[in-house]
Amino acid sequence: MLSKKIYKFKLTIIVPTYNRYNSLKKTLPTFLKSKRKDICFLILNNNSTDKTVNLVNKYRKKDKRIFLISHKNNIGAANNFRFGLKKVSTPYVTIVSDDDLLKGNYFSSCIEIFEKYKEVGLIHHEFGKVFKKKNRYNIYKKGLQSSKEAYRYSSMIAGLSFRTKLLNFDYYPTKKSKVYSYLSQVLPITQKNSFAKINNAGFIPLNKDTNLTFQTLKRYQKLQQRPFDYGISEICDYVINSKLNEISKLEILSKKLKWFCLISELYPKEDFVKLLYQTRDNLGKYFIIFYIHQIIFKFNKSSLKYFLLDLINPFQIFRNIYNVYLILKYSIKYIIKKCQN
Repeated sequence: MLSKKIYKFKLTIIVPTYNRYNSLKKTLPTFLKSKRKDICFLILNNNSTDKTVNLVNKYRKKDKRIFLISHKNNIGAANNFRFGLKKVSTPYVTIVSDDDLLKGNYFSSCIEIFEKYKEVGLIHHEFGKVFKKKNRYNIYKKGLQSSKEAYRYSSMIAGLSFRTKLLNFDYYPTKKSKVYSYLSQVLPITQKNSFAKINNAGFIPLNKDTNLTFQTLKRYQKLQQRPFDYGISEICDYVINSKLNEISKLEILSKKLKWFCLISELYPKEDFVKLLYQTRDNLGKYFIIFYIHQIIFKFNKSSLKYFLLDLINPFQIFRNIYNVYLILKYSIKYIIKKCQN
């Protein structure tokens, strides 16, 4: 059994992959740069039809830290993550992406933090940004502070690291459509454990052209089996369906609001209206500021209609007050930034 082979390691790095030979041959060497003998790499081949297996076997001959599992059928990206996490028997686990390059000693930092700070249950970083700061990492207090920061970064999976014993598969989704299924673990863990954010190491995209277009979204939707709304509803639902109070839910989701707005702007007219409708019962219910943003930057009568309906809805008063607070907060930040420039 795999679990018996990796008992001597401290950290398992999960590398899910599917028909990404051209990417993996560039990214895998950056993962393997770490020569630590107490880490191992679990590559999960999701029934690739390209030269992925040949590439991995080539590296396995040189590096005994690498383990390979090939599925007989494509079980979907979400279930591949879940499968890997359930296989892990090391104290710590990190998930990486096969199309992202590693910069710095990220794995060593994870082990250092987990071993030095027993209260830390989750570690991540700001994807695409590796800073040379004096403080190599930040530790956030368990509860709302950790939940806000962890959820803010965790929609990007590369580098997401768990203290393995804290994973709970009783409420881990199994549907292929749940592309952000790993987010089901973030809030429960950070409510009772601290979150650490690494600053001086992390992952950057292999493709330097990171400008999103609707065509890019469509490609990712097909490749990663994403739903029409790109997973916005799913991201919101993990927060909304949690046991947190309303203020905490609003604060956590507000950290993703800018990203939600940027994604929605990319949709053409007909698709945009459909997106608004699909996010009506979660994102829209919590943020009329979302509709205000659309009205200003991408006017549509559906945005105006939903905005007015929520504005006069007596059950939305508390959330609308919070939205006013957000508008003032963002406006003041914008004015200060303009004055400084």
